Amino acid sequence: MPGSVPVPAGTVGSCHRDTGRPTADLPRPGPNHPAELGELQSVRVRHDNKFPLSGWYLDRICVRRNEGTNQEWTFPCNRWPAQDEDDGEIERVLDRA
Repeated sequence: MPGSVPVPAGTVGSCHRDTGRPTADLPRPGPNHPAELGELQSVRVRHDNKFPLSGWYLDRICVRRNEGTNQEWTFPCNRWPAQDEDDGEIERVLDRA
């Protein structure tokens, strides 16, 4: 994807303590991760489909930058990343709303 920056998630699938919603904690900036990602245009999400019935419905992804700006980007999906649901795809590229 041109202009993309791969940022692996630190705790994919964990639940946020306050809401119970799945969250992903991104790593802090360092040599392999730039401090500024700029304006996010899209995100790619996938799972490994390791277990039977491992699909899940994805409403949306919200990326929040809390350091000073409280900036937030929303990427709607409203689909199942699952081999046994929807179109059978386990990877989605989501454009910003």
